[in-house]
Amino acid sequence: MRNVSSSQPTNTTSSQKTSAVKSEAKELFPKQEQKTPPTTKTSASKGAKALPYTLGVVNPAGSHVHNHLEFLRNPKDAEGRCRTHPNYDSRTLKLNLSELERHKAKVTPASKQWWDLKAQYFDTVLLFKTGKFYEMFHMDADVGVQVLGFNYMKGHVGHAGFPEIGYGSFCQKLVERGYKVARVEQTETPDMLKERKSKTKGKKPQVVNREVCSVMSIGTRTFCYLDDTSRLKKSTESHGPLLTIKETLLSTPISDEEDGDQPICEYG
Repeated sequence: MRNVSSSQPTNTTSSQKTSAVKSEAKELFPKQEQKTPPTTKTSASKGAKALPYTLGVVNPAGSHVHNHLEFLRNPKDAEGRCRTHPNYDSRTLKLNLSELERHKAKVTPASKQWWDLKAQYFDTVLLFKTGKFYEMFHMDADVGVQVLGFNYMKGHVGHAGFPEIGYGSFCQKLVERGYKVARVEQTETPDMLKERKSKTKGKKPQVVNREVCSVMSIGTRTFCYLDDTSRLKKSTESHGPLLTIKETLLSTPISDEEDGDQPICEYG
């Protein structure tokens, strides 16, 4: 069951949609669970011993798989440089996914997709779209629990999330607390994946494509169609972004070949 704090926005999706999202979440990280967070960069404080986790139950903060991973406890950047190196790049991460397998955290095509993105945006909270929900895994789940008041889901892999209707509110809270936030959207439908499989020679793709569609911080706030932009007009704050990008939906097709609402961007 997906838990969010009672004071936060919720979505009234049908049981069919909920079950579909749950099945895809299982594909992402089968029987996996949660962790604990001081930052989005490390899963545990250097030198601190991670707490043991238990399979199949809700684990407390600090006792998830990611808290035990050496490549998170003592991270290196994509070039293999440690934190003490003068050219260390805190935005990237060198992965060692074999460690996950040793902790009974199977690396599925979808979970590898998440890790590949995290390796490129190590200092950023990923809101990972799955159906009608944004999922938060591993160290990002810690942030969701600590900052947004979520509850961990069952399993030994850190996992939390919320319905897409709450995106604007939750994203704003993270940005206001100083986090960089990346919105990861599904940029391919199951039918498109099926077609891509049929055209691919050799190893076939196993998961729909996902991409980082925006990265937000206190100085680079973007607004999509899921945001409530009324606060921009009412705000009396003396600080804010120098540039805003607002994504809206057009009810008129952009071309004769396209149907339905089409997203566009406005700059200002």
